[in-house]
Amino acid sequence: MVKLWSLLANIRFVFNVTDKIKKYSAFDPLKDFFHLPILWWSIGFFVLVASVVTGLIIYNSELISSYDYMGFNRAISIFKVPLGILALIIPIVALFAANHRSVQTKRQITIADQQNIFSNYFKHIEEFEKYVSSHISDDLFNVNKRTTHKILFPNADIGNLQLAGKLLSEINELLNDTIDMIKQFKGGHKKKPEDTITNIEQNIRNVERLVGITYSGSKSGSPFTHNGVTIIVPNSSLNKYFKIIKERFVGIKAILEFDQQSLVPDSLLLLSKMNVEVVPSVILNSEINTSSFDPFDFRIG
Repeated sequence: MVKLWSLLANIRFVFNVTDKIKKYSAFDPLKDFFHLPILWWSIGFFVLVASVVTGLIIYNSELISSYDYMGFNRAISIFKVPLGILALIIPIVALFAANHRSVQTKRQITIADQQNIFSNYFKHIEEFEKYVSSHISDDLFNVNKRTTHKILFPNADIGNLQLAGKLLSEINELLNDTIDMIKQFKGGHKKKPEDTITNIEQNIRNVERLVGITYSGSKSGSPFTHNGVTIIVPNSSLNKYFKIIKERFVGIKAILEFDQQSLVPDSLLLLSKMNVEVVPSVILNSEINTSSFDPFDFRIG
């Protein structure tokens, strides 16, 4: 047990020494060059070594004082080793100065990059807010622009101005599923139409949640409730409902088109161009003749 504590104490001592070395050897870009501890520690080291060598030479030699030119020349010859050690200070200081300038330049570049990211982030938000205001109708959608921007571009504050990683793939998956549901209205509908309609509605709401918008266009009309999902549609007309969901697809498409670097899913392009005129104006909760219409114009896309 005593050996273990001794080992831990030694390890702690090594870490403390390492931390102190890092502290005094760091080229702090915020400090003036001549205030760097590593500079003076290095100069002091070479001066100390030169002084020790000089002392050894004097102690072990029988030197005679001579202040004429021959004496000075001889002194240079005698003390050329410690003088050589002191001469090493000049290139070492020059090397430290170059490294310190490099660290300072690197910090300036980092600060400039951070300021650029900060500026681009708020400019991106500003452009997004302007875009939403001009492309998304307040009468049709509730959009908290800052929240929606954060949902669509979660990494914008660190310089990544691309849409959220899996956003488009998740939207495409939901919309392809929606297309399959709508196709069920074309001839021989095997499920109850009300089941299909509520499933379509849930998918669209999930897509709207993914992009951070809420449809608010249909505020008056007859409520249609099935499986816990309530849809308010004027006159409970299936035709009007399809017109509403087409409006919603167009709104979702407009939001995603802000990012010009990403491609809008083909499924969304198709849904936003639905031929809703062929949808019959039947009551949602009535028996629908599904063989009489095709809600898509498949020549599109």
